[in-house]
Formats: sequence, structure tokens, C-alpha cells
Amino acid sequence: MTSLRQKQRQQREEAIKRVADLLFQEQGFSQTNVEDIAARAEVGVATIYKYFGSKGGILCQLLWPDITAIREAGEQVLMNPPLDPAEAVFKLVSSYKFGDHWAHKELLKGLIGFDLGYGEPFEALRREVDAFIAMQIRELLLNASRQGKLRQGLDLADMATVIYAILNHNFQDYIVAEKDMDNATYVERLRRHILLLFEGWRAAATMAPARKKSLRRA
Repeated sequence: MTSLRQKQRQQREEAIKRVADLLFQEQGFSQTNVEDIAARAEVGVATIYKYFGSKGGILCQLLWPDITAIREAGEQVLMNPPLDPAEAVFKLVSSYKFGDHWAHKELLKGLIGFDLGYGEPFEALRREVDAFIAMQIRELLLNASRQGKLRQGLDLADMATVIYAILNHNFQDYIVAEKDMDNATYVERLRRHILLLFEGWRAAATMAPARKKSLRRA
């Protein structure tokens, strides 16, 4: 049974996270300090450090539900991927979206390597995200290879690295574009890049007849 003290702490933690989320959106992460959050939440600075360790610790907790959701979205794709390997990979990588925080680009910059002073908690979160995305991509490629849908002799680890690099490149452009890139543009460009990769990776038996004829003529 949850004690009164535990309930009070949970309520304070949720209040701090709500305030921090609003301030990060209003002022930006780097322009918001712990004192700002404490003042708006009407708690002591020491309380924030006790509960979260740092400003980066608050950010990690704000993004954690999104991280859980994208992991689960990827697992759903792995359970029932499209038959075409390129479409399967595209469906997987385009499923990685960050809920309500997807539009808050400054909060996402840390996930692609920008040094914004988010701190070790955020670095640990980013490493975990990198690891499970890479694992899901490799698993999808391995299944496609076992089904004979990829050319023989391809290095699956290298393929996964290239796909992940393309995902990161497009994600980075989405976040830092001088003119806002909307989600539809991001997704369509990601799809083009993934399909182009698989032009050289598909097993000949899985190519469309017209495509195989053009390759023979070449």
C-alpha cells in the first residue's frame, strides 16, 4: 500500500515534470535552469536534485514514455512486417516517433549527438535508444535474409549501420532544418532513401519483372 508520504512525493514529481515540460517548450531546454523550474513548481531546488538528480534527469523522465512507445511500435512491425524487405525496413524506421514531444525539436537534438549539456542521464537514454533501434533493424534484415529476399554475401551488420545512418541523417535534417520540415516531408524522404538502398540489396528473385529486364539490358 502506498503511504501518504509516497503519494505526496509522486504528486510533487508529477508537478515538477509538468512545469519543466512547459518551461522547456517556452524557453528551450538550454535556457531553462533548475531554479526556474523550482520557482514555478513552488518547491526547493534541493528537492529537484533529490528527485531527479539534474535537469537532464527531468528530461529523461519526460521522454521515457515516448521511448517505450517507439520500442513497442518497432516490436509490432517485427511481428508482422510487410513482405517486401524495403517496405518492411521503411515501416520499422518510420514508426519511431516521439509522441507529443515529436514537435519539440530542441528536446530531440540530444538524440542525434548535439552537445547541449543534457548530462549523463540523457546520454544513457540516447545509448539505450541507439541500441534497441540497431537491434530491431538487424533482426528485420536477418529475417529477410533467411527468407531469401536479400542478395547473398551481404554483410547484415554493415547494412544495418547504413540504414541507421540514413535514419539519423534524415532525423537530423528534420530537427535542424532552417525552414521547418513537416513530418510528411520527413517520412517521404526517408522512404525514398530506404527504397533506393534496396535497389542493390534485393535478391534477384524478389525484383519486379520490369526491373530485372532493365538490369539484364544494362
